[in-house]
Amino acid sequence: MHEVFNMGIGLIMAVCPHSVDAIMDLARHHKHKPFRIGEVQSGSGKVVLS
Repeated sequence: MHEVFNMGIGLIMAVCPHSVDAIMDLARHHKHKPFRIGEVQSGSGKVVLS
């Protein structure tokens, strides 16, 4: 199935840094497997993919 369909990441949430732990705990409580995949940072406006 993964070879035919784009399974993607799923739901993405952007949350305040001080709320991350509580939201991750809530997701786990509801049997989800949350992952932190990045963070928003201020910058020069230039996009950098790494």
